Amino acid sequence: MTNSFKALDTVVIEDDFYSNPDDIRQLAISKPYQQPPAGTPRLAVTAICNEDESKAMFDLLQPHLPQVADNKIVGANILFRYTLAAAQKKIFCHVDGCSNAGIVYLSKPEHCAGGTTIYRHKATGDEIYRKENRHLYDLRDPQQWEIISELEMKYNRLVMYPGQLFHAITPIFFGDSIENARLTQNVFIYREHDKELM
Repeated sequence: MTNSFKALDTVVIEDDFYSNPDDIRQLAISKPYQQPPAGTPRLAVTAICNEDESKAMFDLLQPHLPQVADNKIVGANILFRYTLAAAQKKIFCHVDGCSNAGIVYLSKPEHCAGGTTIYRHKATGDEIYRKENRHLYDLRDPQQWEIISELEMKYNRLVMYPGQLFHAITPIFFGDSIENARLTQNVFIYREHDKELM
């Protein structure tokens, strides 16, 4: 049975998100990142934004966040990530355990490639995770999924979407250092009833 949810109607894209993207990019590059152990490639290496950095980002996001009276925002996790050409995907697609999620692409224009792909589960028609169907989803099996859209990476582009949307990095990995890799700022917005999502 195909549901009537239209994923692309819920995706927000804003170009030129930051007025000072070069400063934000430099901040991301200067962060201390914990490297994965040798011989165990990880999809992304992460650095957490501090309280002031997170508040500045959260304030900018306010116009893009749905206001839901009976499901108020209770927290946010904001971080930087970079992914190298040698990264290995562990699952085909995924959902985030929060109400709203987003990404700002910070790779230089000359390095930008790929982006974010949104998927639909073929058997159920689900574009967004549904608890009642979780036993049907195999997030490691590409044959279960079809592409709805590929959102192109662009320097200083914000993409916001429901956290339960099936999505993944468009599988074009590049770069051998943080300076020329896929560099992003990632946002996860948590609400009072998020525990009911999964």
